[in-house]
Amino acid sequence: MAYAVGLAPLLGMPLHTVYVWDYPPVAYQDPTYPAEFAAPLSEAEHALSMAREKVFGAEVPDWYTESRVRGYPSAILTALSTKARMLVLGSRGLGGFAGLLLGSVSATCAAHASCPVLVIPPQARRPRVVRPSSRPRSAKPPS
Repeated sequence: MAYAVGLAPLLGMPLHTVYVWDYPPVAYQDPTYPAEFAAPLSEAEHALSMAREKVFGAEVPDWYTESRVRGYPSAILTALSTKARMLVLGSRGLGGFAGLLLGSVSATCAAHASCPVLVIPPQARRPRVVRPSSRPRSAKPPS
């Protein structure tokens, strides 16, 4: 998120962060499944709150918005790409067999999105603090 927050003012664009979540099917079948992952909406709320606070602190600029959406990440993000100017995605870097087995949200979005897709690898993520007074020229985020 920090990379996108640093990029949005430079491009004069608003930033809308989307956290896509779903109930994992194994949560209801496996009693050893970690309890903290059995409440994905709460996890989404917590993850967005922590990321927002880390990047902006207490002053969130008016050009930043966020939402939580239930569904399959690559399908939701590809659908949202029809209203976006750019998707900025992180890469978990699973690769290899795990990447093939689980699929890749960033690869799917890059192949099927209706807008440009920027994939940020883990080694390129650097925390940035953006002054809330930095305001993109365009004020409306995609809905």
